[in-house]
Formats: sequence, C-alpha cells, structure tokens
Amino acid sequence: RWSLPHRPSFAMENVEPNAFVAAIQEALCERGRVEDDLVKQADATSIAAVMECEEVHDHLVTVLPAAFEAADPAHKASLVEAVALALVRKLDDGTLAEAPAKKCLETIGLELGALSTSHLAAILEAVLERLQSTLRAANGGPHALELLPKCLNLLATVERCDVALGDGSSAADGAAIVAYALKAILATAWPAGCMLGLAMSLRELEVPKGQLQPLVGKMLRRLADVEISQLPALTYQLLLLGDADGKTKVLRALNAHFDEMLAACQSAAAKDELVPTRLDPDHLGHVQGAVVLHIQLAVKQDQALGLGLLRLLKSGQLRLGPFALSLLLSLARIKRFEEPTVSAIVSLVRSDLQLASHCALSPWVASFAALATACPPAKPDALLLGAVRASAAGGWDHLVPSLVALAAALLDSPPPAASAAALLPSSDDSAPADGGVPTHRLPAATRLPLLGQQMMVEVFALHAMVRAEVMDALCSRILSRGDAVHHWVALLQELVVQQPTLLLDHAPKLKQLLEYVLHLPPAVASPMLRSLLPLQRQRPELKDALVLLLRKAMFHREEELRLTAVHGFLLLLHGTADADRAADGALQFQLELLGFIRRSFSQQASIRSVLYGGLVAAFEQQPPLRDLVAELLASQLRTYLASDPADAPPDELDGAEAEAPLDLRACLHATTSAAGDDVVVMLEPLPDLIRAVTRCAHASDG
Repeated sequence: RWSLPHRPSFAMENVEPNAFVAAIQEALCERGRVEDDLVKQADATSIAAVMECEEVHDHLVTVLPAAFEAADPAHKASLVEAVALALVRKLDDGTLAEAPAKKCLETIGLELGALSTSHLAAILEAVLERLQSTLRAANGGPHALELLPKCLNLLATVERCDVALGDGSSAADGAAIVAYALKAILATAWPAGCMLGLAMSLRELEVPKGQLQPLVGKMLRRLADVEISQLPALTYQLLLLGDADGKTKVLRALNAHFDEMLAACQSAAAKDELVPTRLDPDHLGHVQGAVVLHIQLAVKQDQALGLGLLRLLKSGQLRLGPFALSLLLSLARIKRFEEPTVSAIVSLVRSDLQLASHCALSPWVASFAALATACPPAKPDALLLGAVRASAAGGWDHLVPSLVALAAALLDSPPPAASAAALLPSSDDSAPADGGVPTHRLPAATRLPLLGQQMMVEVFALHAMVRAEVMDALCSRILSRGDAVHHWVALLQELVVQQPTLLLDHAPKLKQLLEYVLHLPPAVASPMLRSLLPLQRQRPELKDALVLLLRKAMFHREEELRLTAVHGFLLLLHGTADADRAADGALQFQLELLGFIRRSFSQQASIRSVLYGGLVAAFEQQPPLRDLVAELLASQLRTYLASDPADAPPDELDGAEAEAPLDLRACLHATTSAAGDDVVVMLEPLPDLIRAVTRCAHASDG
C-alpha cells in the first residue's frame, strides 16, 4: 500500500471520474506511485473508470485494496460490483495484463462474501452474458470464468430471495439461480479448446453432481473436437465432475473415442494415406497411456469407479479393445482389483475364443454371429499380443506386471479333458498346430494356454525387469504339480527355443528346476528334461548337475524317480546325436551314458520297457553307437535264451510240438495273492525286448 503521510489528502467524492483518472495519471508521472489518500474517497464510478486506463493497470494491485478498505460500508457493495463488472469487461477484451488481472481476481474474490444476493446476481449475469467470448479468449491465463464458481457457491446458500434473471424470470431462492446459470452454460456454444478450463471451473461448484451431468454429457459428445493432447487432463476433470452413473458414461465414451481414432489410423495406413498428426500411432499411444494413468489415479481416490468399470465389462457394455484392455491392466495394478480384473479379462477372452472356434467350424454360426453383433468378433490373441508389444514403448512400463499376471492366469487355465498332458507348440492363426489343425479351429481350452505362452515369451524377451518374476512363477507352478503344469513346461520349452541366452542369465533358477525333477511324476519330468537339454550344451555346469541328479535318482527307492532317471539318461543320449564326437569328450560322455543305461537293466520290468524303446531311438538316430546299443540289447536277450533247448518249455506250432528257444520261466513268476488267488507276475517285458531287437535289425538293414 502506497502512502505519504506528509502529503495532504485528496477529497474526491465530488470529482468527476475523468478528473480522478487524470489525478491518478499525474501522481504516476510525478512520483511513480499512487497514494492511499488519493483513492480513499473515490466513488465506485471513479474506481471503475480507473480500470479502463491502461497506464494504471500495473498499479491496480494497490489501488483496489486501498479503495475497498477505505470505502463506506454502505456503498462498498456497489463499489465491489462496479469493479467486478469492469474487470469482466477488461478480461473479456484481453487488454489487462496477466499479473494485475490475477491479483484483481483474487482481491474481488475476497470481497464477494460480503455482497448481497442482488449484487452477486449482477456479477453472475455479466459473466454469463460474456461467457462465449470468455471461453473463446481463454488461453490458460486469468479469465472471468474464475468468478463463476465463487458467485454460484455463495448464491447456492441463499434460502429466499426475489431476483430478476436475464431470461425474464425471477428466482425465489439460490437453487433457482444456480439452475438458471447451469442452463445458460449448457446453452452456450463451447469452443473445443476451452472445455478443459470450463471443466476445471465447474469442478469448484459446491452443488450436487447430478446437476452437472448434462454438462458432462455435452462435453463427452464433443470429445472428437478436443485437441488430443488435452484428453488426459480433461478425462480426469470429467471423472471428478461425474456422479456414479456419469463416470461409467465417461469411460464408455473414452473407449469408443479411442477405438474410433485407432480405426481411422489403421484405415489410413491400409490405404497408404497420410496419417493425420493427431492420429500418429506413437503420439496416440502416449496420449492413451496418459489417459489410463489419470483414470487409475481417479480409481485410487474413488474405488467405486473401479467396481463400475468391472460391471461395465461383465455386462458387455464395454467392448474389449486396445484402450479398454490397457485400462483394465492399469486397474489390475491396484491390489484390490488385481484378481477380479484378471479373471474378468480371462473370461472375456475365453468367450471370444469359443465364438471364434464355433465360427471357424460352422459357416452358419459365423453368419449368425455377424448379424447378431453390432461389431465384428474380436481377435483376443492379436489384441493381447499387441498390448505386450506396445508395452515396450515409453509410458507403458507400469502395465508390464499386469501383463505377466494375465499371461499366468491364461497358462493356469484347466487343460482340455481329452489331452490334459498335451504340449502344444505356440503358433499363429494361420499356422497348423499339432497335426495340421489351424489354431483358430482349436477349442478355447487349448488356445487359452497357447495365448498365455506367447504373451509370457514376448514379455520375457522385451522386459528385463520381470524376468526374475517369470522364472519364480515358472518354478512355483511346476513344483505345485497342478492341472496346468504341462502348460508351464511347454512355456519353459518355448523359452529355451526362442530365448536361450536370456534364460541362461538365470542359471541358479535352472539348477533349481533340475532339482525339482526328482519330485515330479515322469509324465511331467520327461518333457521338462527334454526342454532343458539344449541348454546343457552351452553350460557344462548344467550338464554336470543333471547327471549327478539322475545318478541319485537311478537308485532311489521310489519307482517313479528311477523311471525319471531312465528318461533323463535316454534324453541325454539322444541329445548327443548331433555332437562332434571328436570334440569336448563327446564320445566319452556317450559311453558314460551307456554305462548308466546298462545298470538300468536291473530295474523293474516297467522301467526296462521304457528303456528298450529309448534304445531303439538311439540306434536309429546315432549310427556310430549302433554296435554298442545292439550289444546291450543282444546281451539282455541272451539272458532269456534257454541254455539247453531240451529244458525249454514246449511250444505248439501247426499242431506239432516244437522247442521254444526262450526260457519263459525266467520271464514269469507265479505267486499267490492275499486272497488266495494265483497271480502271474512279469519279471521281464520280453515282447518289448524282442520288438526292440527286431526294429534295430530292420534299421540296420536300411
């Protein structure tokens, strides 16, 4: 506040406004400032006239507070009203600089609480009359719209009044004035660039949110006109403005808007047309990510919004597209919503895959589905894999843990009853899988784990930050031996094939997996060992650890572990088929494996049966080992040849007695069960042994 006590005071109550402005200008020219005494006795008209003088604008920050403080209480309301109306005009003209304009708005805002209903209504009418021009001129700086929520909040508390409104009607209370103002705002033509500022002003209104929903609906209808860079901030403001029903409408409108923009972008790219800047895929992806983050923040503040989003999804009111998927993945990052969100996505994907499978098998179903749905059937595999690839772009890292959780949920899907242990390779829609059946014709129960497998492999390749988490999930699922354990073993196989180098960075986890082999049933252990075999060529310590485990398992008291050991040695032997026998002691390793296999001939009949079949495969695939394999099988067969044909049991051939060359007594054992019944136990699977010898002979003859 500027004051000079030694100067005489100026009595301006009878001075014309022009003379007062001239006095102000003279004071500025002579002393570069305006004293309080000069403005203390000025009336409302004189102070309002000062605001029209551009030379005085920089000193309004001192003139207005001094005028308001020195004003006669009986005339202060009129003074504040006159200044406010003049300020609205100056802000609308854009001739008031930003700094003094902001200070003037703050000063007047502090004085509004002392005004009567009629004065507040007059200021409100001035703002509403110039609302369209104010919205057009709003460029982020101070504007008259800031007075709107302050006036309305004060008027909303008025219980009884009689105020004439601009449309010729009269208001009996503050609620009627608020309704009139909101109706006037709704009827105003909004420029697209001003909706963010308008939404921020409306958010300051202390009125029931239900009264704001028509305004929210109008903004949602204008989303296509909004600059794409303003969408994130506008989304957050709309969610704060909306009530429970309005927030779900915001989510549906945003989903439809982003789907339309993505479709337009893809259409332009397919036609080799120039993609508009606002639809550039990278820019669109960044904006979409920012919008998703704003919605996630809103859900953290209002968890009912998250529940509403899940209800929309389950009821089919929210189409599962790229934006909706990213929104759900973001929702899954909130601990409370992780499990229900992932389950809802899996359920939708399963339904889409079932429909796709039925459509692929039946043209009639395909035509009916096309007529029954308003949009073409979704392709969840392309959608989910696209989300994984998009996560590598900037701003999407926060969705990666949700993608891992979703892929794990797909892998945990119960396997088809007919092929619970089938290990299907990953493939795309056009590639045949396991017998030439196109993937899109497979049942949904089979495609779900395949899709999860593809997602997990790509996430593992793209994001180093979740590789340890993927390995932990892999180990825990395999050790748990659940119904879907084969899906996780198939994932391990795909990782070994597609990302061996990245997988070897987790050698301790791989050794831990090898230790798990001893605790798994043979049906699971054998494919897991088969998937890990390619890695032992690159890491000798893995091979040594595997051989040591198999040697321990060979003499374990449980038959399943011994069977696993036999499978392991056979797989190691098959894995040396392409090895250079002259390098790295490959021949010595093969001989060592054959030595372990020879010891397996003393195992139970069920184990030897598996062993014979494995030796036939080794005979066929590895010609250098044929002599050794043939000797193993021949020596085993000689054990059951009768040393004296006369001691062999007779056999009937063509009605005549003939001497059998086999000692069947050594192959069978008769005993008595606990119930007293005679039971014959097979000590040697002789049919399997003879079949193995015969196949080796045929393979040797070419």
